[in-house]
Amino acid sequence: MNPILDGLQPSLKLWGEEEIDGAIYTVYLKKVRYHHATDDYSDQVSHLEWETIRVKMIKAGTLEKLVESLTTDSGELESTYMNIFLSTYRSFASPNQVLSILLNRYEQMHGENLGLIAEAKEQHKRTLEKVLLVWLDMYSEDFFEPPQFLSLLKVKEFAGKYVPGSVLDLRAKHRLLKCKKASEEGCSSTYSVGNPCEFKDISYTIRSCSILDISEKDFALQLTYADNELFKKLIPHQCLGSVWSRRDKACGWSVTPSTVTATVTQFNAVSLRVISTILSD
Repeated sequence: MNPILDGLQPSLKLWGEEEIDGAIYTVYLKKVRYHHATDDYSDQVSHLEWETIRVKMIKAGTLEKLVESLTTDSGELESTYMNIFLSTYRSFASPNQVLSILLNRYEQMHGENLGLIAEAKEQHKRTLEKVLLVWLDMYSEDFFEPPQFLSLLKVKEFAGKYVPGSVLDLRAKHRLLKCKKASEEGCSSTYSVGNPCEFKDISYTIRSCSILDISEKDFALQLTYADNELFKKLIPHQCLGSVWSRRDKACGWSVTPSTVTATVTQFNAVSLRVISTILSD
C-alpha cells in the first residue's frame, strides 16, 4: 500500500520493520477517516471518526514476493512501486522469469490455497491485468524476442483464456503483430521510425571544400542534434549499473544496454577526435 493516497499527505509514523515469509516490510502507522461527518455536530466529535491502521511497504524479498506485492486488495495499482519494480527488476531477474511468476500468480487465484476471499481474489486479478497492460505499453522492448516472441505468445494465450475480448487481449494481439512486422522489416525495436524517404534523381554540382571551411557553430549544432537523438532513444533501465556491467559478458543475459552503448560510443568518438586534433596541433 502506498502511504500517500489521493494526492493527500496523511499523518504517517514509522513503526518499524517486519519480516514475513521471505519478505521484509517497512511498517507505518497511518491515521485514516473511516466515517465522514454528516452535520456540524459530527464535526465536533471528529475524534470518533478516525482510526489508526498499519501500512506495509515491501522493502526487500524474494522475486515471488516482489511480484506478489504488485497486487492490492482494492484492485488499484500502486503506481510508485509498480514503476520502480518494472524499471529495476532486470538487475536481478529476466523478463521471462517475472512474466511466468505473474501469470502463475493469476492462475492461482482460481484455486483455494491462497487464503483469500472471493472478492479479494477478483481485485488481485484485476490488478495483475493492469500491471500486464502497463508492462506491454511502457516496456514493450522486453517482449521483442524475434523470431518466435514466446513471451508475447504467453500473454496472448493467457488473455485469450482468462479475459477474452478485454483490453489486455486486444493489446497483446496488436503488440504481437507489430513485433512480427518489425522483425520482418529488420528493425531492432517495436517502434516504427516512419516511412523511408524516397529519393529522386536530381542534377547537382559538387563543390570541393575543406572541413575547416565549416563553421564551429554548424559543427556544434550537428553534434548537439546527434546527442539529442541518442538521448531520446535511451531506455532508462539500461542505465542500471548491474545491466551495464554485463555488456561484455557472455552470460546469456537477455538485456543488452544497446541504447547506452550507442550514447557512450558517440561521446567517446567526439572526445577522441578532439584529443587527436589538439595533439596534432
